[in-house]
Amino acid sequence: MRIILDPGHGGLLDGVYQTAGKRSLTEIDGSWYFEGVGNRRIVNEIAACLRINEYEVKFTVDPTDPTDIPLKDRVQRINQLAKEKESILISVHSNGHSNTSANGHEVFTCNGSSKNSELLANIWLEEYFKLVKNQRNRGHKKANFYIIKKSSCPSILIETAFHTNTDQVRLLR
Repeated sequence: MRIILDPGHGGLLDGVYQTAGKRSLTEIDGSWYFEGVGNRRIVNEIAACLRINEYEVKFTVDPTDPTDIPLKDRVQRINQLAKEKESILISVHSNGHSNTSANGHEVFTCNGSSKNSELLANIWLEEYFKLVKNQRNRGHKKANFYIIKKSSCPSILIETAFHTNTDQVRLLR
């Protein structure tokens, strides 16, 4: 089984964040939290755990590359990898909201997604909350996010926590 990991959004390139608006609303502990930077770190941690358990891991974007690759290009890579070998996609994000007390972890599949995507989302939530006890379970939701809608393999998009909530940013870090 091949696991395709997608670190959503861009990183920092020469000190400039590559995805406008995807950051904490205020400085937290003296610095900004940039979603794409955090997503890359989280994807690397997930990849290390998967490799220990002998899963093949591929990325839509090299986590060391800060470039914000267009969604269309990411989906083309996903679909090419899925054509070569049975695969699943996990797209990693952190949430944002104008209400700075919004918090929790949630998983998305798209409307009309496969039974395997639904199963993957439910397994993800179950296993995640075995490890993370101090976070609100916002559940399994539906949304037609481009990356999971257009991918040809079972796909989920996770929102790990809220990068607009001070306590959640500390958890993300």
